[in-house]
Amino acid sequence: MSSLIQEINHYRKEVVYSQFFRICFPDDVSCEKITRKQMVELIIQQYTPENIVDVCTVK
Repeated sequence: MSSLIQEINHYRKEVVYSQFFRICFPDDVSCEKITRKQMVELIIQQYTPENIVDVCTVK
């Protein structure tokens, strides 16, 4: 994961936030109040087996 965090620092924060917003649906998190590292960690937490199955199937 450390290589992903190092790589993410090369991206503009707004681009990372856009993806973070689409994946995590944050309520009160603005782009100015969160770091790229925090966003990536929260995105990775979203990719649990249960969430992947939910995304790939229709209930």
